[in-house]
Amino acid sequence: MKGTTGAKGKAAAVVTSAKAGAYTVTAKVNDSEAKKDAHFVADSDTAEITDGNLSVGTGATANGKDINAITAKVTDANGNPLANQTVTFNVAEGATITPHEVQTGADGNAGATVTSLKAGTYAVTAEVNGKGTSKNTTFVADKDSAGIADGDLAVGDNNAVADGKSTDSVTAKVTDANGNPVSGVEVSFLAGNDATVVTETVTTGADGMARPP
Repeated sequence: MKGTTGAKGKAAAVVTSAKAGAYTVTAKVNDSEAKKDAHFVADSDTAEITDGNLSVGTGATANGKDINAITAKVTDANGNPLANQTVTFNVAEGATITPHEVQTGADGNAGATVTSLKAGTYAVTAEVNGKGTSKNTTFVADKDSAGIADGDLAVGDNNAVADGKSTDSVTAKVTDANGNPVSGVEVSFLAGNDATVVTETVTTGADGMARPP
């Protein structure tokens, strides 16, 4: 860009940018030049969390201790990160998110963690300036604490005729320490008093039930 000096020997120019940062401006005349930095800052009035800037971890165990990590990046309309913005995190009922409010750092990021005792899918929302973005996080049952509670072993068609052909059906429900159904677990069935188990091993379904065919 070129400019012409006026009667007072001054020449003026304007500098614009959509990207926050410092830019060196150079003024030249003949063989002489002068330099000065021009600074642009992010536009907090357009602060937002786009869908791509909300990262939600998933797949943690529903034991109240394992976490799914959440990261929200706040930018302006031109994608410049914004520091010192308050991000409010919320999660659907059944899960817990901490902390609830976080200030963004110099990189525009704010983080939180989610825990739950109940396996399932929960919506996580990150909000800034009244504008929110949501994604789902999932917790799974704790296979390490899988077991069969006293009331979860059932005998159907009880009192079958003892003819070597008639059967009593048996089902078992496998849950973790917090009562979540556990899928994909092998259940072994045994019988005393010389009775025969037709199907000795059954894998639990999505509902935690082991049902011999």
